[in-house]
Amino acid sequence: MKRSGKQTTFGRGAHHRSALLKNLLSSLLEHGSITTTLPKARLLRTRAEGLLTQAKRELSLHTRRELLRQLGHARELDWLTEAAKKQPAGKAGVRLTKLAKRRGDDAVLVKIDLLTYD
Repeated sequence: MKRSGKQTTFGRGAHHRSALLKNLLSSLLEHGSITTTLPKARLLRTRAEGLLTQAKRELSLHTRRELLRQLGHARELDWLTEAAKKQPAGKAGVRLTKLAKRRGDDAVLVKIDLLTYD
């Protein structure tokens, strides 16, 4: 019997988890950096790097619609394309920096940054 790989659920259902990731991605594109927990930042990094790589290529109508489907709003697509233009061709573009642990639950906090080179 084939079994799927382990997926981090964050104690949420599938729709709640996808909404969480979409909101984190939106905040990252809007502000350039956000602070979150380590597991959420790792998942966000993989999604953001994939979208940045896709946005660096030629934006055909199909690619634009695929990015809009994943992001949700046209202004976020504009932020994504601006961030992709400011990055060099071969670089990934997202950096994780560990911060102190959160006082209430001892969770490792991470600052996730979009790398831009002007």
